[in-house]
Amino acid sequence: VRGNLFQLPLRPGDFDVVLCLGVLHHTADPRQGLSSLARLLRPGGLMLVGLYNRYGRLIHHLRQRRAAGNGPPGDQDLLKTRLKGQLPDESQRSDSAGLDSWYHDQYLHPHELTVSLAELGGWFSEAGLAPLGCFPERKLFGGDPASRNWAREAGRPLTGWSALAVQLKWILTLRGAGGYFIQAGRLAGNKKGGSGH
Repeated sequence: VRGNLFQLPLRPGDFDVVLCLGVLHHTADPRQGLSSLARLLRPGGLMLVGLYNRYGRLIHHLRQRRAAGNGPPGDQDLLKTRLKGQLPDESQRSDSAGLDSWYHDQYLHPHELTVSLAELGGWFSEAGLAPLGCFPERKLFGGDPASRNWAREAGRPLTGWSALAVQLKWILTLRGAGGYFIQAGRLAGNKKGGSGH
C-alpha cells in the first residue's frame, strides 16, 4: 500500500510490529511521523525506529561538506572511490549503481534531520511507547550487540549527562554508520488475542 506517512491508509491498532528505518529523518516533521506510525500498533505492539543521531552524525556532516566542495555529482568519482569502504553492504561496493544510489542518499539528499536520544525519548513518551533495546546500546562501556534481546532490554529514555555521554561516544563509534542508530519501543497495554499475526 502506498500512502502518505502523515495520513496513512491503514487501520489504527492493526499491527503487532512497525518498522521505520531510515525514513523519519527525511521528513519535515519526524515527531509527527512517529506518532502517526505508533497509532498503527496494537496494545503491546513493537516499533523499531532508525534515525540519524545528532552527535553520531557530526563526522559525517564534515564528510558531506567535503563532498559538496568537490563540484557537481559528475565530478565526484574520486570521493566515491575513497568512500567505498564505508558501504554497509559488500555487494554495493562493486556495483556502480549501488554505490551511486548510496552516495546520493548519504551526501546529496536534499532533506535530512538529526535527533538526540533525549528528543526521541520525548517523542516515544508522547506516542505511548516505552523504550526497549537500542543499537548500538546506550551504554558507555561493555555490552554485546549480538546477544541483545530487543524485547527484554527495557529502559527509560536517556536524558541529561547520561544521554550526552553516550552520544559523545557515538561520535566515534557511529562514524562508519553515518550516525545511524535504531531504537525499539513497545506500545503501552497488553497484547490481546494471541492470534499470531
